[in-house]
Amino acid sequence: MTGLSHGVLISGPAGVGKTSLIDELRPIASSSGGWFVSGKYDQHRRDLEFDGARQAIRAVGRLLLAEPEDEVAEVRARLLHALGRNAGLLAAVQPEFGVLMGVAPDASIGDSLFAQARMQRIGVDVLAAVASPKRPIVMFIDDLQWASRTPLGFLDMLVSEGPPRDCCWSWRIGTTRSTRRTRSPR
Repeated sequence: MTGLSHGVLISGPAGVGKTSLIDELRPIASSSGGWFVSGKYDQHRRDLEFDGARQAIRAVGRLLLAEPEDEVAEVRARLLHALGRNAGLLAAVQPEFGVLMGVAPDASIGDSLFAQARMQRIGVDVLAAVASPKRPIVMFIDDLQWASRTPLGFLDMLVSEGPPRDCCWSWRIGTTRSTRRTRSPR
């Protein structure tokens, strides 16, 4: 798990084993000191609690809260520096990060289109601040075919920007159900 940031999209029919295949990376990430975080979109639930990218970022926050304070202090400083004025918005959307950073939630998001762009940027900044060569992060997002435009924009930003120059930190993996049907041989 060294090198640059990577993104992989796995597509296939429902039930073929895409998620099971990706779950095989969990012990590999853990054995190298990394974190495997995941989220899943739901076809019938489109609210924030079922936003797969939000679930994965929340998992990062919860893992950080379980870390010893001396390790969290360094990450806290990187988060506050990277997020700047967006720290309060993150605290409003992801309370774990508010506790971690000691920041009060600021729900004044302003223009909704601008807020979506801010949230995409926040997700990228969180991963860049938390992940490191010592703690690489594998972020798995399942069932991307049910994702809306904003989370897909966040994932696109993650893959297209790549990691900061001095960082080699993460893999992003997504699965999507293919809709193309093939005829079975007779």
